[in-house]
Amino acid sequence: MDIDLTKIEGKEFSPVGFFEITKNIFVDFKSSNNNYGSIVRDSRGYRNVNKLVDEIIPIALYLKYSGLCLDVKKIKWMNGSQKGDAIITANEEEVLEVTTVRHKNEHLRRFMVNQSGYSFGASGVKKDEKTGKLKSLAVGDKHSSFIIENADWIKSGISKKVGKYGHRKARLIVNVYPDGPMMDEDIMEIQHSLETFQLPECFLHVYVCFSGSEKGLVISPSKKPYSKSSL
Repeated sequence: MDIDLTKIEGKEFSPVGFFEITKNIFVDFKSSNNNYGSIVRDSRGYRNVNKLVDEIIPIALYLKYSGLCLDVKKIKWMNGSQKGDAIITANEEEVLEVTTVRHKNEHLRRFMVNQSGYSFGASGVKKDEKTGKLKSLAVGDKHSSFIIENADWIKSGISKKVGKYGHRKARLIVNVYPDGPMMDEDIMEIQHSLETFQLPECFLHVYVCFSGSEKGLVISPSKKPYSKSSL
């Protein structure tokens, strides 16, 4: 059974209120589903679970940890296909967009974990052409490749949203699912690799969050990228 998002959908909250209602929805969902992990990994048929994990939670992290929301008075999340995932009321109304980036085989890795109970990284998951079964191979790579890969995903996630806004200013969140453990030091290296990236003018700023971490990074037009943490 999909989760109920009527408590948060289309309603205005303060930043603190939005974070708290998100936390309560997540805790209720997790405590009421013994197979919660399986649902999150393969959420086909659970549209609202997707919305919670890929939109609402990243927005809550942005509001609490980015340091960019001191001017935010109200936020309203919208469950639909409209331009923008939320409306922010600051000095004026602004659009907040969330986009998720991940390895192209991440969905296969998740399927395999649910089916077999294990999997190596997404880059090593293949589907057998004859049997259709998934197999997972350990693929070794340089640490520098991991950093570059995540930085490229972030840039791609930003670029694909440019045409949606044109000259209209928007706030953007890039939600990253790393293909492997993401340490705080890795985030700092990704931050460094993005220093020469020019943020498109249609975005006021970009907040990048990483699945499983409360540490993120900020990209703004006038400054080098910098990391933000709950600590």
